[in-house]
Amino acid sequence: MLTPKRQRFHPVQNFVQTLGRDHAIQEMFAKDPKAVFAEFGLSDGEIAGLQEGTFGALDAIDLHPVFRMHWLMMSDPEGAKMMDVTEFLPVLQGGKQNG
Repeated sequence: MLTPKRQRFHPVQNFVQTLGRDHAIQEMFAKDPKAVFAEFGLSDGEIAGLQEGTFGALDAIDLHPVFRMHWLMMSDPEGAKMMDVTEFLPVLQGGKQNG
């Protein structure tokens, strides 16, 4: 019998991932962010880091870089339009340049 794979994330990473996927949590967060932060067990420092939203603040709360990008895109949709990953494409494509 196979055991299902379970990932255990730090509470702040779990919060960001769930917020990005769960429409009910998104609706609750839009109405009462403090209640959602509490539901996920976030510390005052984690909440402050998310609210500040800078790369430094997100790094200080040990938010994984992928989750940082997700948080930044969710918390600042206009800023998300400025994000560009094309400089990383050669690395992702095994060193190939220009597609």
